[in-house]
Amino acid sequence: MNKNFHNTLLTNPYLLFEKHRNTIIEKFITYYGEEYRNIIINQFNNTYINLYSSVEEEYLYAMNNQNKICPKILMMIEQRFSDHQDLKCQYLQSIVNKFITSVGGAKKHILLDAMTKDKNKFDAIFGIDDCDGFDDGLIDAFSERNLSRLDCPDTLAEHVEAIKQNQITYQNYCHELNIPDLTRFKKIVNAIQHNRQVLQHQFEDKLILDGHLGQKVTNEIQEMLDYEIDSDELYKITNLPHEFGGKALIVEEFSRKRPIYCLISVPVVGLKNRSIISIDTFIIHETIHALEANKSVRKSGIACDDEYVTANEIRVQLITLKIIDELREDGIFIFDNPLHYRDYNDCVYEKLFPISKRFFNKYERLFNSLAFQGEAALYILTELFGESWPTYSHQLDFTYSSILMQDQDYDNVDLSDFADYDDVNYLIKDMEQHYEKQERKLRQEKI
Repeated sequence: MNKNFHNTLLTNPYLLFEKHRNTIIEKFITYYGEEYRNIIINQFNNTYINLYSSVEEEYLYAMNNQNKICPKILMMIEQRFSDHQDLKCQYLQSIVNKFITSVGGAKKHILLDAMTKDKNKFDAIFGIDDCDGFDDGLIDAFSERNLSRLDCPDTLAEHVEAIKQNQITYQNYCHELNIPDLTRFKKIVNAIQHNRQVLQHQFEDKLILDGHLGQKVTNEIQEMLDYEIDSDELYKITNLPHEFGGKALIVEEFSRKRPIYCLISVPVVGLKNRSIISIDTFIIHETIHALEANKSVRKSGIACDDEYVTANEIRVQLITLKIIDELREDGIFIFDNPLHYRDYNDCVYEKLFPISKRFFNKYERLFNSLAFQGEAALYILTELFGESWPTYSHQLDFTYSSILMQDQDYDNVDLSDFADYDDVNYLIKDMEQHYEKQERKLRQEKI
């Protein structure tokens, strides 16, 4: 990839998407059918795609690719990072002061004296992180959760030892810094944890709102959609954990009679920093959610109820891979490297293909047509496939959640450890038989 790619990635990544935008739209129209042309184009026009990453991620990418980035852009990234660090320090000091006031009250001078005496030990006691706000501190060794773990026979010995050691260290540090023991009352420890959580959210919220990324995204959404994004929505699309790959957020101003708005977020630079080589699939996947967004339920596709989310995600991933195949055949790579990319098996939903792919492909046109019908899809699918449909959807959701709960490399997941193939196949067969009966019934009614 040439220098222009890296420079554009750091300044305006949307331009790399924009040059393929019309081709992508036509691929979607070809897939869904010409009758959906207006719906697809209109929804595309009411969707904001955020491809930016955080200032820290951009800085990391620039430092790792200095020889591929022009000096002027490199200087801009460095200055932006420096300004962001200054802003973090300013806001962090503010929330630490609030925290000390909330804990110390009228005697907060005792805590201020202790912090002056040994800031490192003070920070360790209360879980203050000079870079990112708050984390667990030594005082958390006395939380209700950790105290119950000490009493639980199933707790690993090393975890018990770690909790006890933190309790001893906490008491030693408090003695050294003349801090009264705050752990005598459970309510105080609980209050400290709650205050930290509230202040951490305030810190992150304000940093995003006032920082470079938040300001840029807010202004662009206002300009493109004439929509004033709130702080919660902004946080969701600019503070996305990279293991998620991407996110589609459905928002709406109910006072306006306009199509529903969608906000897509795929932090491209952040994903590249983690050597993700299937970024294009994330973008297409989230775009499908935006295209299938439904105003009546503020949901997407057939996910009109929480227990159908996994089923919807699987069919969306199947569509994604088909669209990606079409793009690859045309030699189109948006952000992925043509010499080093992977479109399959980078998504946990694909791990469920052995118990879902054949079924969703068999009824593909049906699911696609219902994906635009909102809440009605829930009743139609149950009518067509019978009561085995919600049971099957629940099974997919349970299997997906079980896989996520495992602390292991998803690439090595054995699906048979999480799903009973015989039970699943029975449900699929029952749905197919029910569907055939409904089809025969409809044909007879027409006669």
